[in-house]
Amino acid sequence: MLRTYALILGIGFALWGIAMLLGMWVQSPGRIVLVLGTAIIFLYAGFLYAGFGRVNAKDLRTIVGGIGILYLISAGLLIVVWSWFNTSDDPQMSKILIRGTIGIANLLCAKFLPQRDERRDDHSSKVQSYTTEETASSGAQVTRARSLPKEDHN
Repeated sequence: MLRTYALILGIGFALWGIAMLLGMWVQSPGRIVLVLGTAIIFLYAGFLYAGFGRVNAKDLRTIVGGIGILYLISAGLLIVVWSWFNTSDDPQMSKILIRGTIGIANLLCAKFLPQRDERRDDHSSKVQSYTTEETASSGAQVTRARSLPKEDHN
């Protein structure tokens, strides 16, 4: 589900960035680069996780959460700068709040969205210790623990 979220966000940001480049929304060059860069990162993470590369569930969570943190930090800094140089007719606050909302949504999705093979990735990265008779939880583990020499037990 997190992979799907990354793909949808990547496609959405790409379309948004292309619309900005074509002049449908008048934005600063910095915002256009931010949106297109975010699209590239999300598309990279989503497609590489889909089987074209080696991004596991933990890395995908880190990418989505990291982008969320960057968006929140930039929104916070922009709010501080905006409050110092505030003019009554400046329409920038809505754009800053949208950036903060994107950051919060990314953090929440990175934390709570399930991922299909996350459990498999977690188990494959851990080193399995030897099982002793006292810590065995199944009959097969008890049989294996009895067959090992005593000095091989941890």
